[in-house]
Amino acid sequence: MSRRHLLPVVIPCIAIVLWFGERLLHAHQQWVMPNFFVSESDGNSVWLGFEHTLGDRRFVPSVGPGPAMLWVTGPDDEHTAPSFVSTGKTRTLAEIELTRPGTYRITAEEPEAYWTKIKDGDERRWLRLPRDRVVGKTIEVSKRYWAKAITYVTFRQQTTGPLAAQGDPLELVPIDHPSAIRAGKPFRLQVLAKGQSLSGQEIKVYDEAGHGHDATMTLLSRADGKAQLRLTKPGRYLLSVRREVPASGDPGADAYSYSVYLMIEVQPRTRRGKG
Repeated sequence: MSRRHLLPVVIPCIAIVLWFGERLLHAHQQWVMPNFFVSESDGNSVWLGFEHTLGDRRFVPSVGPGPAMLWVTGPDDEHTAPSFVSTGKTRTLAEIELTRPGTYRITAEEPEAYWTKIKDGDERRWLRLPRDRVVGKTIEVSKRYWAKAITYVTFRQQTTGPLAAQGDPLELVPIDHPSAIRAGKPFRLQVLAKGQSLSGQEIKVYDEAGHGHDATMTLLSRADGKAQLRLTKPGRYLLSVRREVPASGDPGADAYSYSVYLMIEVQPRTRRGKG
């Protein structure tokens, strides 16, 4: 099923977005946290629960994510909306029953939106409007934002279909399978923009003890857009990439700003002789 046929769940928390503005979009990290990364259940199905949220402290929800499209991509690249969604002030919770063994991609995508920063006396604030629709205000900058948060889970057996690039304006694509990351072992990724590799792109890595924007580790993508990550401690990590490009011929924005967040789990190193 192609994405244009997908009817994702859209979370309409417009009031929250209008209030937090730039703080919500860029001052917080965001993530998708599943209730499992790998399930060995021998049942015919398993229930996947996940939350989409933002916060300064990993991985403590503090700010509702605002409007987002939620969907789950299955082993054969089929897209399905969650069967249950609940929106709160600090997070959005969702559940879906996985009925086929394989790897699934969980996605929360914020639709593109224009934001304009104005100066109003001594106050500076963001309006959810394009530049050309702001009247009678002193404009400092206007941007069009887009963001996507992703994670991968595996039910019984690893598959690679959902790992493929999607042609997004910014992507962090796993080369090695994200359900098989081991402490001390390399994990390779590639940074792409609409299918084209991005060199010299900064990839920030945050561990569970992190706070704010102080990254545990920072990588740079090579000429082919690839980078290799080696984490020595088991646990959950958040990877993020941001890119800003000048807006050309767009009366609503000075620049386009893209953000991608990837949640991974590093498993303990396998004992010798155990595979």
